[in-house]
Amino acid sequence: MVLEEKLTETSKRLAKLGVENSHISNALLVKEKLIEDVNKQLTQMESDFSALMTRLQSTEKDNASLKYEVRVLEKELEIRNEEREFNRRTDDASHKQHLESVKKIAKLESECQRLRILVRKRLPGPAALAKMKNEVEMLGRDSVEMRRRKLNATAFMVDSAVDDSPENLTRRIGNLTEELCSMEEGKQESQGSPS
Repeated sequence: MVLEEKLTETSKRLAKLGVENSHISNALLVKEKLIEDVNKQLTQMESDFSALMTRLQSTEKDNASLKYEVRVLEKELEIRNEEREFNRRTDDASHKQHLESVKKIAKLESECQRLRILVRKRLPGPAALAKMKNEVEMLGRDSVEMRRRKLNATAFMVDSAVDDSPENLTRRIGNLTEELCSMEEGKQESQGSPS
């Protein structure tokens, strides 16, 4: 009787242990699956993190490149603004110089007109100048002719021709030349005199 009770009790305990073992095994399987899921999630998170880091590095490189391009564009814009300002100043200076040149030209033209009027009033006409030049040329030819005669003539002929001697002719030519020079100098002075 006692053995049967012990056997029955042992069987009950074994059955109870089997149930507990089954529960533990099921719980263990659930935990193993949970661990496997966690490992998968961890692997996926590590992969995502690596992808994000790669993307971050690429974005940082792109950002640095864009910053460099912005600096280059700012520098180019600054240079273009300086060039535009320089061209504007150059144009202003050229325009101002052009206006000054126009004023100077107008002033010179007015001065030339005034000097032309003065020359017409003070100097003899073209006919008088041409006549004086012809006289100088004729006296020059006469002087050459007289020198030739002097070489061939006797002392008596030289004495009888004192008034037509080469010295007198040369003196007359010199006087006429001085008159022409004084007229030319007067013309130059009137051109150089201020208005």
